[in-house]
Amino acid sequence: MRIFITGATGFLGAHTLNAVQDAGHDVAALIRPETDPWRIRARLDDITAVPGSLDDPSSFFRVFNNFKPDAVVNVAWGGVGNTVHDDPAQATNLPALEAFLKRAADTGVEHWIGLGSQAEYGPKDHPIAEDDRPQPVTAYGRAKLAASALTEDFCARHGIRSAWLRLFSCYGPMDKESWLIPSLTIKLLNGEAPSLTEGRQRMDYLYATDAADAIRAVLECPAAAGIFNLGSGSAVPVRDIATRIRDLIAPKTALGFGEIPQRAGAQMLMQADISKLTSATGWKPKTSLNDGLAATVDWFRTNQTA
Repeated sequence: MRIFITGATGFLGAHTLNAVQDAGHDVAALIRPETDPWRIRARLDDITAVPGSLDDPSSFFRVFNNFKPDAVVNVAWGGVGNTVHDDPAQATNLPALEAFLKRAADTGVEHWIGLGSQAEYGPKDHPIAEDDRPQPVTAYGRAKLAASALTEDFCARHGIRSAWLRLFSCYGPMDKESWLIPSLTIKLLNGEAPSLTEGRQRMDYLYATDAADAIRAVLECPAAAGIFNLGSGSAVPVRDIATRIRDLIAPKTALGFGEIPQRAGAQMLMQADISKLTSATGWKPKTSLNDGLAATVDWFRTNQTA
């Protein structure tokens, strides 16, 4: 299969590119000209690198047309960090998405895989299933939900098989340093004692290679269409995650639980029901939290300056 991936230089996008290419597919990757593609540098000679940006879809349409992909995996999104989740500019992702969908239909794309977010659901006090009512509370969640509806409607009208994967929390090697697990890891590797909340939030963390393998499984399963949750299926207290990382790096370090007040309105449970995805594709996570954290710590220990 010929697969066009956006966001391939980012964390999950890079793992997805690796998984798809290792499965024998022909891959093209959209790469912003100003971006350092360090995560996929070792793969650049074996893929079709496409300069351009979703902000300006016309910048890559000629190469896109020439590549003639069978499938698109759309991982890219402008504004993923927590600091911009309430930025009204989140909505600016939608016109570019619509333009890209139109070009994909004109080029004969048959499969479209889009990456959504658990933020589309809003806070829930139970494991979240796909039929839970979406009640997003951030501009990011609302924009992702709108993107989901736009994608589903457009693809249905143009005969394109679409799947929308609502990603919960993901971690692993090559992750962005500002996220929780990399941040804790780096501070501990540098001999610091991190300040934390009480850490009572229970979070669903999926190892990145497992997430990428799920995307590959959906690509390769023509019957997999619609909305799917993408997570580990279990929730672990942040306190436990921090303690496990500490024990891997500096067991005698005292963690500063409670030194940071809990943010008002913080989501205290984030857990995916992944039974629909497993039923559709046979995919299940393979990496335990302990093994995933150990691999992540090892990577950051070796590559802190990446």
